[in-house]
Amino acid sequence: MKINLLKLLPLFAALLLAIPSCEDDDNENQIMVVYSVTLDKSVVEITVGETVTVKATISPENATYKNVVWTSSDETIAEVDSKGVVTALKEGTVTITATSEKYYTKSATCTITVKAATTTNLTEDPEQEPKQESEPTAILVTSIALNKPQPKSQSTAMKP
Repeated sequence: MKINLLKLLPLFAALLLAIPSCEDDDNENQIMVVYSVTLDKSVVEITVGETVTVKATISPENATYKNVVWTSSDETIAEVDSKGVVTALKEGTVTITATSEKYYTKSATCTITVKAATTTNLTEDPEQEPKQESEPTAILVTSIALNKPQPKSQSTAMKP
């Protein structure tokens, strides 16, 4: 039995068209790599006890892995949590780094300088001039003498 392959060609073509395309699925499942990590701040100065939030942005916007890992170069000076909130612990300077969780070569840094907390004397107004320390002067008055002028006596002489 001889089969004419040319007669079967339309059948093969129909079968090929009936099979769903995998190309669209590949685009949906395609991994988008991280090109860069940027931060909204590059240099920050805060005081011991204060916090500041540093925001990381992954590029491109449709990257598959968008999470970052936060680290501090010295956690005794400032700590950073998983959301980028930096807490100042003591005086000094640290580098806060946000690194792509999947692409370790993609990262960005922010320099945080922590200043010592200042104390304020709440009993004095800083706007006023400083008071001078001196002994108070007091005058004690025990009596007051008033010298009233006496009326001059007028004598009138009558002449007869």
